[in-house]
Amino acid sequence: MAQVHLRKVTRENFRECLNLQVTELQKGWVAANTQSLAEAYVDPNLFPLGVYDAAACGYEQPEVPMIGFTMYELAAGVGFIMRLMIDEKYQGQGYGRATVLEVVRRLKLHPDVESSRLVVEKGMK
Repeated sequence: MAQVHLRKVTRENFRECLNLQVTELQKGWVAANTQSLAEAYVDPNLFPLGVYDAAACGYEQPEVPMIGFTMYELAAGVGFIMRLMIDEKYQGQGYGRATVLEVVRRLKLHPDVESSRLVVEKGMK
């Protein structure tokens, strides 16, 4: 099973995040990472994270590429997984599932979070 390592999106890796792409069929289901990062810039309750293979763990500058993006929100005792995308080159390898599990694990560590939810919206363009 795939394992992931999540890192904050920073000045050093945000261009890599912006270059991630989903398949053409998925574009109506996933907000652009530029939109997500802009939202996170103005909302301190949003937490944007780059998704890496677990091989990146322990390295200050990962030697493996960013393979996806996720963002969660903390609001009123609920942790919402607002965004989740895996680059088209890395889909079908278990990274999406591993990312959801890791985000839920992190949300459980927040003392204010009583439940977790995944947000799905059609027409995110």
